[in-house]
Formats: sequence, C-alpha cells, structure tokens
Amino acid sequence: FFRVFRLIRVIRLVRTVKALRSLRTMIYAMLNSFVCLLWAFVMIGIVMFIFSMIFGIAVASFFQTLDLSDSIQVERAIKINEHFGSSHETMISLFAAFTGGENWMLYGALLRMLDEGELFFMTKWFATFQDDEKRINQEVRKIFQDADQDHSGLMTFNEFSEHLKNPRVRAYLSGLDIDATEAGILFTLMDVDGDNRISIGEFVEGTMRLKGHAKSIDVLSLMFDSPRFSHKFGLLCSFVEDQLKEIKEAIKPGKQNEIRMFPPTEVTLSQLNQYSKLRPTDSISNHRRERDSQMGVQTNM
Repeated sequence: FFRVFRLIRVIRLVRTVKALRSLRTMIYAMLNSFVCLLWAFVMIGIVMFIFSMIFGIAVASFFQTLDLSDSIQVERAIKINEHFGSSHETMISLFAAFTGGENWMLYGALLRMLDEGELFFMTKWFATFQDDEKRINQEVRKIFQDADQDHSGLMTFNEFSEHLKNPRVRAYLSGLDIDATEAGILFTLMDVDGDNRISIGEFVEGTMRLKGHAKSIDVLSLMFDSPRFSHKFGLLCSFVEDQLKEIKEAIKPGKQNEIRMFPPTEVTLSQLNQYSKLRPTDSISNHRRERDSQMGVQTNM
C-alpha cells in the first residue's frame, strides 16, 4: 500500500520537471481522449458485428447448396469455414483485414468463391434504400388523395388539418420526423405559391423536404443567407423610398420645371417638322453663300 503512495510521489515529481512538459501534455491528451477512443472501438466492434452477420448469412446459404460429391466445392467450403465458419471467426478475420494483420485480398478471394447470388446479396440489400424513397412517395400521394374529399386535385387548410387528426397519418408523419401538431406551420411551408391550397406536387415535394432532420450545412446556409437577404432587401426599400420621394416632389402643383437632359416630346417633334421643310439644295446653296462671303471679307482685309 505504501508503494502506491511512493509511486504517486514520483508522478508528482515528474510534474515539476520542466524537461518533461511535452510528455506531460501527451499523457493528459491521452487521458482526455480516452472516452472518445473507447467509443471509437465500440463503433468498430458494432460495424464488425453487423458485417459478420451479413457474411455469416451468405456462408450459411453457400453451405446449404453445397454438393458433397464435388471435390472442388468441398475444398472451397473448408477454406471458407476456416475464416468465416462462425461469427467469432468472422469478426477476427475482419479485424485482421483492416488492421493489417492479414492481407485483405485473401478474404476477398474466399468471398469470391461464393455463388453469385450470395456474393451480390449486399448490393440488393443496399438497393432497398432507393426503393424506400419511391415507397414513401407513393404513400404520401395516397395520403393526399384520401385528404382530398372533393377530388378537386387541391387540398385546403380545413381538409389538411382534418386529415391530420387521423392517428394513422400522424403516426406515419412521426415516422418521417415531421411534427403533425403544427398543422398551420406545415400548411404554410408547403403552400409555395400562397393560394391557401396545396396541390399534390406541393404536398409530395414539401413532405419529402420536411422529412428527417436538418443537416448542418442546411442550417449554416440559412444563417448566412438570411442576413444577406435582409441587407439586400433593406437597400431595395431605401432605393424605392428615395425614388418615390423624388416623384412626389416632381408632381407637386406649382413646381417649376427643372433642367432636363432632353427636351420635351412636343419640342422635338416641332424641330423635326421645321427641318423637313428645308430642301437639300437650299441648304447647300445657303452654306456656299456664307462660305464665299467669309472668304471675300478675308481677302479685302
């Protein structure tokens, strides 16, 4: 027991030595990150367990269709059973594969020995997520058709709020992480054109957007877009207000005419009429007479 106290004294002595400051920082960092490291190992264990179950199902299906009279298949089964015979052995093989204890190409060659159906069953399993998207779309359309009582193709707020009282609809929306208690907010968010009616396209598109939780990038984009939009809208309002003030001042009764950049339309039209009366020959002869008179004056001088 006293040896433990002596060890503690040695540790306290290490804290006072300046040369061991970097070592002390590393030890504190390891102790503070121990919880995160523990959860990382737990996550790795869960992933290995899930894939061990998946590979176990494929291997079991291969063993059920095994032909014992075929020596090639029996030899394959022995090699597969050596590394994937049980969940425990499968997890050890996976751990050895991603830590470098064993070449992962060895396990890839063993899995390649399985039949095509067992080898690509994971692809079919992951492809079901795309089918879920289509299934949700169909179910949302069915909800809209049930809520559209007058079969007009449009759903009003009363029809929408009344249909949300159905426990099945509320449970389905809750499964999509949509709060059905705020019917007014849902209707406002889905009513894109603001006509107080929702079409089937608006309802499906709004439901698909509202389902699930918002991502960090979505929240961040809203945080930056909102102030930017407010600033631009404020500038637009200021510009419109200044223009309206100028128009109001310009149309006041008794307001004197200010200097214009261009003459009024009546003046422009009258000038065009006067120019059109002049013939080209007259204008040319007048120009020649003026030029000759100027030259004669210069000669006399």
